[in-house]
Amino acid sequence: MNIQEIIPIQTNKQKVRIKKTYVKPDSVKQLEQDYFSWKYKDSVIPDNCRFITKFRDDASNGLTKCLQAWSKINGAHFQRMNTTGIFDYKIGKYRHSGSTKGVTDTLIIYNGIVFNIEIKIGKDKQSEKQLAMQKSIESAGGIYIIIKNYNDFLLKIKNYEYDQNS
Repeated sequence: MNIQEIIPIQTNKQKVRIKKTYVKPDSVKQLEQDYFSWKYKDSVIPDNCRFITKFRDDASNGLTKCLQAWSKINGAHFQRMNTTGIFDYKIGKYRHSGSTKGVTDTLIIYNGIVFNIEIKIGKDKQSEKQLAMQKSIESAGGIYIIIKNYNDFLLKIKNYEYDQNS
């Protein structure tokens, strides 16, 4: 008698999503080194007591932290936009925060230039409100960029700097 005949094995027919292993890009590794140097510049903290900050750019929050670190290192102003509602315990649900829908995830002012930055990871796409906001910003002469990773951000910022200096 076979053991599989005695104990029925249930098989789950749902597709299992296998997440790809994250491979940290060289640009993010360089950011870690640059941030470490910036953070401990002129520091009296002994080398063996210094903390190395790790960064990732494979999720929205991680990429946002990369942008924030880049801004600190480069003397830029960084602002994270928050349009999430506020949870109201009395009614047991989220209330509208009152912020404008469709605003970008972050705003960076670098060398006097305002960059409105929308972060889209993986298959994430802009909502109708975000598309309308992009059109509004660009029609007013503003800069609206969509990034998918840290390399994408660096490339777009550098390309814009190059265009300004030409």
